[in-house]
Amino acid sequence: MRVMLVDDEQSALDTMSYLLRDYPEVEIAFASTDAIEALKALEDTQVDALFLDIEMPVVSGVDFCERVKEAHPEIAIVFTTAYEHYAVRAFQLGAIDYLLKPVTRSALKRTMGRIKDQYDLRNPAPAPQPEESEVVLGTMDGKHAYWESYLIPKGWFRSHRAYLINLKMIESITKMSNSVYYIRMKGRPEEIPVSRSYFAEFKKLFGI
Repeated sequence: MRVMLVDDEQSALDTMSYLLRDYPEVEIAFASTDAIEALKALEDTQVDALFLDIEMPVVSGVDFCERVKEAHPEIAIVFTTAYEHYAVRAFQLGAIDYLLKPVTRSALKRTMGRIKDQYDLRNPAPAPQPEESEVVLGTMDGKHAYWESYLIPKGWFRSHRAYLINLKMIESITKMSNSVYYIRMKGRPEEIPVSRSYFAEFKKLFGI
């Protein structure tokens, strides 16, 4: 997770940099006491979160925030200030949180939780991908559509709402009746059923 720090006081930047050492997943991509310099840096610096002072010369934190929201709405903005009365304005501007100086570890922990929640929503961890040598994938985890879109073009088949099977790893097909078939897979002891919902496609696929 990459963050930017903008504050007209170097001591405030140093303090925030120090506190963020508690979060090894965080990289400080840019830090500056110059708001104009920071705005220019945002043009070619990928940032997930911005810690921003409100009272700054030349460009105020409010103006800075408005520019960022217009150009980079995905960035989580946290206002840092010594003045409590800015809190309402901060949230009106869409800030994810508001830190009162001097920033404490407990307050930053709350803020980092909110930033991480937003980051995870925007950057979901990829689901593990089955290897080609895998045989059967149980899909009772609510990810039917995801797995089907990924695996079926790679030679898999849904035989049942609970199973996707690797067609390359079929060992035998057993007919129990005109509409009941079971599939035995290489290296697996159980028999995989073919449900009525997928029976027509199954017959077409195997020319039964």
